[in-house]
Amino acid sequence: ETSREFDQVSKEVTELGKANADMDARKVELEHLQRVTDQIGIELESQAIDLNMPNRVTLIEPASVPQGNDRLFRLLLTSLAGLGGFALGGGVIVMLEYLRDHVNQIDDVSRRVGVRVLGTYPRVSRLRKRQDCNAVMAECGDIIRTLISPPGRESPQVLLVTSAVAGEGKTTFAAQLAASLARADKRTVLLDGDLRHPSAHMALALELRAGLPELLRGELGNDEVVQPTSIDGLFAVTGGACDYAAISALSRPELARIVRGFRDSFDAIVIDAGPVLEASDALLLGQQSDAVILSTMLDVSRVPQVSAAVDRLRSVGVRLLGVVVNGGEGALPRRRSVVPVSV
Repeated sequence: ETSREFDQVSKEVTELGKANADMDARKVELEHLQRVTDQIGIELESQAIDLNMPNRVTLIEPASVPQGNDRLFRLLLTSLAGLGGFALGGGVIVMLEYLRDHVNQIDDVSRRVGVRVLGTYPRVSRLRKRQDCNAVMAECGDIIRTLISPPGRESPQVLLVTSAVAGEGKTTFAAQLAASLARADKRTVLLDGDLRHPSAHMALALELRAGLPELLRGELGNDEVVQPTSIDGLFAVTGGACDYAAISALSRPELARIVRGFRDSFDAIVIDAGPVLEASDALLLGQQSDAVILSTMLDVSRVPQVSAAVDRLRSVGVRLLGVVVNGGEGALPRRRSVVPVSV
């Protein structure tokens, strides 16, 4: 009997343990349901707050169904996009053609035209800010003068300076070259042969007086038109008053007689002639000269124009010494000694 009671008690204890385990599981479920209920309550409160807030969306215009066909509009947009792409591509082509067409580097002339570069000159507008502006310009001129007039050799007595078109620095270079020849103890005259646009007198800070036009018309003699300058050994003949009679006289024997008179009076004659491609004046003056130097300007001169000017000069039998490139940063001498002040 005691055994039966023990079994009965053991059975009751087992059932009681199962009931306790089931109660713990129910308790865990109730806690989970409580958390879920709390979260739902929080979300409901949040929704209630949003519903009670004023409307944050404002109706600007009621929606409408497009009327008609928008094909024309889409075609217009497509056309504009195509034109924009074409303009952009064309702009790139124009820029590349510009860079290819212009003298952008010092060796462009020798490489693409086949004419040697005698030397370079810095851009005067930038150089004027320097205290040694005159010394730098003088030394650049002396370098070129040494190349074209080496000691111990016969050098050209009459030098003509010209360019393909206007604005390529020919007058400034002609004045500097004449000043350099004068510093080399040569009695030199700068002759303004740009009859249509004389400017050599401004490069030498002189007044525009009677000059080559008056000589060509036979109104004055060589000695009457020569002016002294501020540089020892350098003289000038300015542009004078040009007319058709003076221009037409360039192709007559008067020009040879005038040049011959200057040969007898001076060791060196530098002629600042007009642009080759704008008139025949430079070609006629070049035929009376011993040699010609062509002036160019970086980022201004165009290779086809320089090539055309070279062809014209050579076609009339003119001896072309080479080209001077103006506006080059590399023209500044790195080591420089003291030299006399230039023009």
